[in-house]
Amino acid sequence: MKMRSKLLIFLCLLCLAPVAGFSLFDGNIYGGLPFSGEFDNLDQKFLSGENYAYGASAHLNGGFLGFLQLGLGGFYQLSAVTYESAADDFTVDKTTAGIEAYAQFEIPFLPIAPYVKANTAAWNKLKGDGGFSHTDNFKKHGVGAGVALTVLPVPLLLRLQLFAEYMYNFGKEDGKTVKQHNAFVGLRLDFF
Repeated sequence: MKMRSKLLIFLCLLCLAPVAGFSLFDGNIYGGLPFSGEFDNLDQKFLSGENYAYGASAHLNGGFLGFLQLGLGGFYQLSAVTYESAADDFTVDKTTAGIEAYAQFEIPFLPIAPYVKANTAAWNKLKGDGGFSHTDNFKKHGVGAGVALTVLPVPLLLRLQLFAEYMYNFGKEDGKTVKQHNAFVGLRLDFF
């Protein structure tokens, strides 16, 4: 009994102890393209070349077992999506703020780090043609994966990374089901 308790305490401390090679805080800026999606399962398609998205995020991080970095933070994103429908084309401008978490896998001696992430939009505001406006809370979510490439490592100070990621967003907007695919590229600055 005592050995099992000591082992459990040791494992908990091991998982909670930050690893020196991991950042404590990171800030990101990114831009990208919503390239496919559905709006309420209608026959409406994205117009290519008419869509964009950009934003920023920041996380508080911790390291686990020497190769895994976990981060929890928030994001703010602006985007515009134009749909083609039978009646007429329409554009929806979206402003989204929310919380996100990620897990990044550090590969020893390589500057490449794959990661997975998930988020939820705590606040999602839509503005459309003709004065349309609507706000939803905690009804839109996203999951994705990406890879970060370290381009400027300064040990024990900071690290600059380029990243590329794919995100799949799903949920409700204005009471309608929405599904959207996004591709983003950006810069991450990690502070140790």
